[in-house]
Amino acid sequence: MNHPADSPMPALPQSERTLHAALACAFGVLDRHEVAARALAELGDIDLPSAAPSQDDLAQLDVLGPLYLAHELERAGLLATAEQVAGLFASGAITQPLGAAAEAINRFWRTRRERLDQTERRALFDQVFEAQVFYPMMQRLCDAILALADNGGTRDVREEVGLNLAIRALRELLFSRSGGMVAFAARDVLEAVRDASAFLRERPLLAAFSVRSLWGLVAASGERSEHEARQYAELGAAGVELMSWLARPEAGVGGLGGPESLFGAAQRWLMAWGSLPARP
Repeated sequence: MNHPADSPMPALPQSERTLHAALACAFGVLDRHEVAARALAELGDIDLPSAAPSQDDLAQLDVLGPLYLAHELERAGLLATAEQVAGLFASGAITQPLGAAAEAINRFWRTRRERLDQTERRALFDQVFEAQVFYPMMQRLCDAILALADNGGTRDVREEVGLNLAIRALRELLFSRSGGMVAFAARDVLEAVRDASAFLRERPLLAAFSVRSLWGLVAASGERSEHEARQYAELGAAGVELMSWLARPEAGVGGLGGPESLFGAAQRWLMAWGSLPARP
């Protein structure tokens, strides 16, 4: 059956909608962080009484949500797949007509030296999100959040203490790993992810590799299985919401100290983590 030229494109699969929503959330966090950083720079140094942690201190953690999304998408193999596809295209190995995707792939290939390469990205991610330390703390945080889910508005002091201890431990770890080029790196990698995901889902490119989705293309490249790629992306998408909340002063105050959607984010993170056949 022929469709008119102006007919709407097919809806994106749920996993790709989740990815694009997470990217939009992450760029929003980075934009707000940069506006706040410029405002503080204009004010100059101000001596304040010591507090642990202050709102300004927590602002250091704000960019780690977007960086965490970038980290999990790196594990998913999204950028490595895009770089492999772009290299094949530049070498002439892809002979099928790709339509509008061709210019996007060509631009991605031409600008490859202007962004962090895979070795630089992974060194930064391993420094900030050291697997043997970070993931157990993240799992503990999600478990503590879900422990409050069935209280029906009734306070449980023991569970609240458990949540606050999990928050404190993860904050202290991330404070020790944040700073430096983290904000720059988060934007650099996520802009590359945004550009890559735009052409990796184009139907002519998918057809050239005989796959039906972005994650199928990742699997075809040999980076990850389709299931693994989806689960890493889900970890990152849930983690953006969780870590943005972690950077707020009200997190854990008098209970959850955040929206009920955090219960869903914690559950999604744990389910994705538990479904990985080989955890980081």
